[in-house]
Amino acid sequence: MADEAVAPAGGDENKKRSPVALIGGVLGLVLVTAAVSVGATYTLVGGNDNAAAAGDAGAAGAEGGGAGEASIPDLMPSSEVVSLGSFTVNLRDSAGGRLLQMELSVEGSGDTASQVEDREAQLRDAILMLASDYSFLELEGTEGRIRLRDEIHRRINVVLTPAKVDRVYFTSFVVQ
Repeated sequence: MADEAVAPAGGDENKKRSPVALIGGVLGLVLVTAAVSVGATYTLVGGNDNAAAAGDAGAAGAEGGGAGEASIPDLMPSSEVVSLGSFTVNLRDSAGGRLLQMELSVEGSGDTASQVEDREAQLRDAILMLASDYSFLELEGTEGRIRLRDEIHRRINVVLTPAKVDRVYFTSFVVQ
């Protein structure tokens, strides 16, 4: 019975709150959100000097019809994805003649992408030699595939030195 007496008292308390208190709470939440947004913008742009420059660029872009377009390339570095094509490799210790068929793409800056295209023969050779040293059991799970991808990434960067590839993608991966 004591619980029943407490429950209605709590309900009456909620009904007695004034609309002014609710408006004040909502206003406080809006101010905190605005402060966080301003802080995030300050951090992304990089301080007062860059903020003024970005603001000027945005204003100049607004006059030209595209607001803020001038500052976007500064925030995001450009990269290209280049396909290395398909690879078919006989796996090691394959009494049954197991094959790995995969397609690879690599991601890097524009300069790296041109280096990949120029040195494609060396890259394909390094990848074929590496992949042929794997067995079916080593590639059976996700961990083995990740290990192969990471090793391909390292080998590509050795061939391309001083250029670097940022990421390697399997666009197809079949073991038969």
